[in-house]
Amino acid sequence: MQITLREAIRLVAPRINAQQAYDEERLIDTIHLAILLAWNSGKWWGSMDRLIVRVFDRRIVLPSKYGVMLAINYQGVPAMIHPVWYEFSPNGPGTRSCWDHQGIWDLQQVPTLHKIAQGEKVVAVSKSKIGEDVGQPVVIQGINSDGDEIYRYNTIDECGLAIKTSNTGEEIKVAQIQENGQYSSAYTTSNAFASDGITAILKTQTIGPIDIYAQGPRYLRHLVKLDPGQTESDLRAYHVPPGCNCNQFVEILAKKAEPSRPYHMDEILTIKSPNALIDLCMSVYFHSCNFASL
Repeated sequence: MQITLREAIRLVAPRINAQQAYDEERLIDTIHLAILLAWNSGKWWGSMDRLIVRVFDRRIVLPSKYGVMLAINYQGVPAMIHPVWYEFSPNGPGTRSCWDHQGIWDLQQVPTLHKIAQGEKVVAVSKSKIGEDVGQPVVIQGINSDGDEIYRYNTIDECGLAIKTSNTGEEIKVAQIQENGQYSSAYTTSNAFASDGITAILKTQTIGPIDIYAQGPRYLRHLVKLDPGQTESDLRAYHVPPGCNCNQFVEILAKKAEPSRPYHMDEILTIKSPNALIDLCMSVYFHSCNFASL
C-alpha cells in the first residue's frame, strides 16, 4: 500500500507519544531517519528500477530520483561499472588515457543533466499559475566565461557599521513563465558561464518544483528540475566509452536516491509496509533514547 506523510504520522505518533511527547517536526524527523535506515540496508523491493536512459556528452546522468547505477546493458552486453578510485588501484588500468576506451566510469555528482555551454546565462523558473514561488532565492555557483570563480558581495549594517562580506555564487530570484513563454530578463544571472562551468545549484524549500534553464541569445535550454523539498541539485553521472554515440539509448538498473526529508503531507513515502515503517521508527526512537541516556 502507499503511505503518505500524513498517514505515517497517524501510524507512528501513538507509539512514540505514549513514551514521550513529540511535536510534528520531531515525528517527521523520526520518520525520515527510519526511511534512511531502510534505504541504507540494501537492495530491498521497491528501491530499484529498470530504466532506459540517453547518453549526452559521453555521459549518463541519472534522473534526480535515482542515486546509484547498479548495472548496465551497454550495446547489448552487460558492462562493468568501475568506481572512481579504480584507476588508482594496483590492479586497475591506470590513467584516463589508458582506460578511456574501456568500461563505464563513475563520475560521482554533477549539478545538471546537460552541460552548460560557453557564454550561456542561467534562469530559475516556476511554472505555477499562482506564482507562490516567484522571487524565492536560487544560488548558482561556478566559473564564469572569463574563467573566474563567481562570488556575490553583500553589505551588512550592524549598528551603523557597514561590513562587507562575500559568498560563493550568484543569487537570482525565481521567475514565472508567462503563457507566451516570456519572463523578466531581470531574473537571469548577470554572469555568463564557462563551458560546463556550473558547480552547484542551491535553493530554499519551495511550494512547487523549480526548473533551471540555460539562456542563449534566442533560446532556453532545460538543465535540471528541482523538487519542492530539494535544496541542492545533486545528480549521479557516469562516463561511457566514445563508441556510445550521443543520444543513444541504453538500459540500466538503478537504485533510487537517498530520500530527502518529507515536506508535503500528501507526499508518498518509499516504505510501503505500515508494520515496517512502525518498527523502523521505533528502532530510531529507542536508539535515540539509549544514546541520550549515556
